[in-house]
Amino acid sequence: YGGPLSVGCSPGDPFIRTALEAIADHWRSVRVVSVFARFHPLLRNQLCFGGPLPQGSGDGTCPAFPGLRHEGHTVSMDLSLCDADARRQYRASHLWEIRRAIRQGLTTEIDNSRAGFREFVGLYYQTMRRNGADARYFFSESFLERLQQALGSGASIHHARVHGKTVAAVWITEFSGIVQYLLGGVDDEFYRLSPVKLLLDSVRQWARQRGNRDFHLGGGRGCRDDDSLFLFKTGFSRRRHCFYTGRWILDRERYDWLTGEQFKNLAAQHKSAGSADYFPAYRTPPTEERRDVVRELAAAGRKEIPSCASSQSSLHS
Repeated sequence: YGGPLSVGCSPGDPFIRTALEAIADHWRSVRVVSVFARFHPLLRNQLCFGGPLPQGSGDGTCPAFPGLRHEGHTVSMDLSLCDADARRQYRASHLWEIRRAIRQGLTTEIDNSRAGFREFVGLYYQTMRRNGADARYFFSESFLERLQQALGSGASIHHARVHGKTVAAVWITEFSGIVQYLLGGVDDEFYRLSPVKLLLDSVRQWARQRGNRDFHLGGGRGCRDDDSLFLFKTGFSRRRHCFYTGRWILDRERYDWLTGEQFKNLAAQHKSAGSADYFPAYRTPPTEERRDVVRELAAAGRKEIPSCASSQSSLHS
């Protein structure tokens, strides 16, 4: 949920307008065609930055998109609640499975070592293959290593172990009172023990003890409120947040031309386009190619895989 962000500004602040005019002028000067942004559900920065981009002093091309788009909802846990009150919001089945995991001897701990990171990566790829995840969720190991280095002390990997074996792990970020679930994975052999439920309960306790305000679990795949991942997360809390994206076209003529070329190329290869809602449309991937990539990745295991930015991973247990 990148931004843009502002500090000490409220909706309608003249500074925001001035800043957006400068940004839009710069984008047009370097021939930017379109812009996409994810707004943070907890920070609600869409209130300041939503709406059309200013025309600025460039060629006067009016953005064809009004800007804001409501995509769906996300879930967070209120870390001001004590353990008893927090767990009263848990779905009964979640709570039962957490207690069962403890009875089965599962324990949790933080392990940010090189070995702990490699364990996490292996479990993450197992989970993506088991869930038949889209190719864009198969981040390469080198990308994950660079991400770990960039996050530094602002991230931690929480492991669930039984008899010394790591059976699940979740990657958590922590900044300015917000703890964010980033990625996770579960060993195929221990999937039915529901170790991630135990891990998320453990992370909630850890985050609260460190004085954080919110544990943000995120949303479901495709931002759908009927998605199984979203339903899994709603079993931990009644809190919901609106998730918005920003979509702007700065050069409509070039945008339409690029989109036309993309669809002509797909037709020439006898491939159909993916989602009709893809933005920008000139980067719409072919449906068949995306499925082929997933099959290849499932067969190849966790070799180097092209990385792609994303906000959520697929995790069910």
